[in-house]
Amino acid sequence: MFFIWPIVFYAFGLYRPRRIGSRVGEIADVAKACSIAALLLTGVTFFVRGFEFSRLVVLYFWVLSTPASVWHEPRSGGAPGSPA
Repeated sequence: MFFIWPIVFYAFGLYRPRRIGSRVGEIADVAKACSIAALLLTGVTFFVRGFEFSRLVVLYFWVLSTPASVWHEPRSGGAPGSPA
């Protein structure tokens, strides 16, 4: 079910290089994409009943994945201080 993240990131244009733009705008786009992906994942788990887990797990995953995705943006070359 985690195929959702690359699709949403692609839809938000996060894999395209954007040389012109603010860092705050990029962070906001990544946070929005993670939020939409978490909501879609929650929706998918509502309809797929092959396994059950707490929706709180999705909340924890969203809380942890959003800062991790901001820290390691796919278009900027990775972690702060790493070569671009």
